[in-house]
Amino acid sequence: MKSNFRVWKRGVMVLVITSVITALCGLSSNSLAQNAGRVNNYGLLTFSGGFTDVTSSGTPLYQYCGSYSYAFGSNVGSVSMPFAFNYDSVNYAAGSPLYLRWDATMGFQQTYNSNYGGGMTNGSMPNQIMMWSQAYNGFIGCYSPRSGVYYQTVGTAPNRVFIVEYANVAFYCYYGYNYGYYVSEEVKFYETSNYIDILYSQNGKYMYYAYKGNIGLTGRTSPSYVYKAAQSSSDFSGFQTWSTPTSNYRFSCPQVRFDRNMSTTPKVVTFSNTMVGDSLTQYVTVSHVGTEQNLTVSSATTVGSADFSVVSIPGPIAPGGSDVIALQFKPTITGNQTATLTIVSDGRDSGTQSIVLNGTGLAPLITVDTNILFKKTLTKMGQSQMRRLIIKNVGSGVMYWNSFTFTGIDADQYSIAQYPTNNPIAIGDMDSVFVAYTPTREGRHTSTMYINTNALNNPSVPIQLIGTGILPHIVVTPSVIRFDSTYEGDTARQSLTVYNPGSDTLIIKQNMLVSNDADFGINVLTGTDAIIPPDKSRTMTVTFVPKQMGARQGRYVLKTNIIPTFEQPSRDTAGTITVDFAGTGVPFGVLAQSIGGATHDTTIKGTQVCRMDTLSNNGDADIMLTGWNISGSNATDFTASGITFPYLLKARSSVVVNICGTPSDFGLRSAKLTVNGTSNKKAVAVNVTLNVYGLKVCASADPSGLFNGAYVLENTDSSECVTVTNCGELAAVYTVKLSNNADYSVTPSQSASIPAGGTTTFCVKFHPAAYGASNASLTVSTPNVNDIVVPITGIGACANVSAPQPAIASTGKDGHQPFSVTITNAGNYTWTPGTETITPNDGVFAITGFTPVTGNNGQVVVNGTFNPTEINKTYSAQVTFPQAAPACASALTINLSAQSTSASVPTVVEQAGFSLGQNYPNPFAASTSFRYTTPTEAPVSITISDLTGHLVSTIASGRVSAGEHLVSFDASELASGTYVISLKSGSISLARQIVVTK
Repeated sequence: MKSNFRVWKRGVMVLVITSVITALCGLSSNSLAQNAGRVNNYGLLTFSGGFTDVTSSGTPLYQYCGSYSYAFGSNVGSVSMPFAFNYDSVNYAAGSPLYLRWDATMGFQQTYNSNYGGGMTNGSMPNQIMMWSQAYNGFIGCYSPRSGVYYQTVGTAPNRVFIVEYANVAFYCYYGYNYGYYVSEEVKFYETSNYIDILYSQNGKYMYYAYKGNIGLTGRTSPSYVYKAAQSSSDFSGFQTWSTPTSNYRFSCPQVRFDRNMSTTPKVVTFSNTMVGDSLTQYVTVSHVGTEQNLTVSSATTVGSADFSVVSIPGPIAPGGSDVIALQFKPTITGNQTATLTIVSDGRDSGTQSIVLNGTGLAPLITVDTNILFKKTLTKMGQSQMRRLIIKNVGSGVMYWNSFTFTGIDADQYSIAQYPTNNPIAIGDMDSVFVAYTPTREGRHTSTMYINTNALNNPSVPIQLIGTGILPHIVVTPSVIRFDSTYEGDTARQSLTVYNPGSDTLIIKQNMLVSNDADFGINVLTGTDAIIPPDKSRTMTVTFVPKQMGARQGRYVLKTNIIPTFEQPSRDTAGTITVDFAGTGVPFGVLAQSIGGATHDTTIKGTQVCRMDTLSNNGDADIMLTGWNISGSNATDFTASGITFPYLLKARSSVVVNICGTPSDFGLRSAKLTVNGTSNKKAVAVNVTLNVYGLKVCASADPSGLFNGAYVLENTDSSECVTVTNCGELAAVYTVKLSNNADYSVTPSQSASIPAGGTTTFCVKFHPAAYGASNASLTVSTPNVNDIVVPITGIGACANVSAPQPAIASTGKDGHQPFSVTITNAGNYTWTPGTETITPNDGVFAITGFTPVTGNNGQVVVNGTFNPTEINKTYSAQVTFPQAAPACASALTINLSAQSTSASVPTVVEQAGFSLGQNYPNPFAASTSFRYTTPTEAPVSITISDLTGHLVSTIASGRVSAGEHLVSFDASELASGTYVISLKSGSISLARQIVVTK
């Protein structure tokens, strides 16, 4: 594939090179033109712009004057790469040379060629860059060629760019006319991407013949130059095809300076987030960057999302001018939308350009937590229930709610109790609406509530409302109760049913008989029976017991929870219901009694109690009483008298009878008295319940014994009490008496009246006059109860201690001779010594410990030590116990006596787990050894002293671990005699004697 590459002369196009590889001009025409614009067009001017001059040479490498004249560029050597670069899969470190030669060679390899810039070998980096020019003229003229190579590094690591620029000028004159041909190039090396950009610009003015440079990326073969022989022609000819690049090259076409050329900005248009249905307009600026003719935009079309559209395109644009293309983004859906705007113009090298369009559509999306409210909700008529509906905005735009509307035949049963708090509802937020259901009609009520918002997905959300209004009803059957004629005193019964055929629970708030005639009775509805669910009923029994002859009437009233109607004025349809009762009483004797069934008398078991009862005839006919009988398990405890049968009891008259009870046991005794008779040829009877309660009398004492072998010190007082409980059912007074024993006394001797279940206390004091057991008894008495005897068994106690004088072995000065003495308690009470007193208290004698001594010959060993401070002296002391208690005899005194010596020391070889072994050998002359043991890790000091206590030597001192230890020492410097090895650790002190013989 081929494309054209144009090189422009200042004002006049002078040459066109064809057959360049597509890669050379494959980039955007607009971007290439902009890049090419950065190439310096040196012309005849001196190079400048912050670059470093590599050659600083204005003298051509080769100049020939004559009939043919040539001028070539300078040989400039090399420059160092400022950063590492990878070319053709080869890594070149920073500082690697980049070779630049007069023969048009540039690369990381050094090459040589004698031709005019051609014939380079493959491998050198683009070596066909025009870095020289040659002017040819068949006439003698004057020449002033100039050339140079310049470089600089721009940017910061790792994105630096190394720029190399070439400038060649061949200038000559001919017959007073000045002519010049010049070419400039720019090569850029990119640090991170390892790309190479080649930018080329050429202007020339020549006459007759001239050799021109070549542009390429890889080596080429002969011919090594392009020859142009025709002055009027502007095309090169006679060159070969160029090779394909072996690495990353970007060839930027030269800047078109004198033609129509379109530039557009920006290359990416991003619209702000836009709500669905709204529109937003932005603009693309189209500029004419050429110098000739007007630029015409023929079309601007979008491909991609249909939410983008072109609103307007500009008219013709003059050189250097600009205009805009108006674009509109009107999203119909949410999310990111993209499209490509293609602008077609008559620009020559950038006539068609593409712009990326981006936009995001926003829209609120609504969700609700349910689409049905009040389903299976039963609501009492006149009451309200509320349901909460959660509305959430799950979209990308804020959501506005506009209204909440209700439709359907039952729409009037529903209303909004509370609107959402927020309007609008932010993205991701939620709010609540509370809907109220207030039924004014019984039955199911359906309606649809619409939530009207700006949500894209469902701007009118339907919510089904299905509530049910409920109301209780009442049907009483029969509505009137009529009884047949009934004897006075007889009972007739009928049933009355209350049924709830309604949809709500029927509550009987109040029901009662309101008639003046007491002949009728009914078990009124109470508690749960007064609550009747739908389709349930309650049945009551109505009784008719005529108390008088003739017509009798009554009325039963029920008050319910059935509300009045909602009309104005309202009506009470079933709030109060009445049922009438009617019946006729037939004359008849009615027998009744006055005692009642639940009352009873009380008396002590076996004691008779009597009551009077009245038998009455409450009817309108006489009763012939024929007899009575007493029945039941306790019938023998009761009797009745006062009537001789048969006995005529006239209508509306009465007779008194006597009924007695004698309980044969404790507790309630019951029986039944039945009185029989006839009236108007019909049997009549009345039952009398007989009850009498046999009272219980008893007493108990606690504890059952006093003192119970307790020891009480002689001539001291001790008291214990006994509690007497009245376990009977009558109040009682208790008296007490002690058996003859002078050691005991009791208070009080008699109690107050103690009610049933009450208690009283008697206390006994024990004051033993002698040592040993002392027994007695306490007798508690009260009428009708056996005496209670409480045994008393105390013991007189005393401690009787004694101790012999201990024999204490002699010891040397500063010795610690242990001794012990046994204290014996011959009494029957524990002796507590308290704190001992040693007289004199000079430390020679010390008591180390003892324990209390119990009675009955109990013993304890008192431990002590003899600690003389002088030698050859007799010491005496007394140990007393001034705080000791108790003691029946005189206080205990222990006499101590011991002798100190000059030739002996106490021997203590074990104490509290510490032990000191005997040395071996013993006696010895020079060296010996011994072992000692410690129970735990402890500080230990081991010394040698003479018998006077004078320290001779310290063998060891410091902390040692638990266990057995071996000690050896040299006594060669000691004189013959007896010495003492001492081991001390805290309060532990052990000692052994050793003998040194020389």
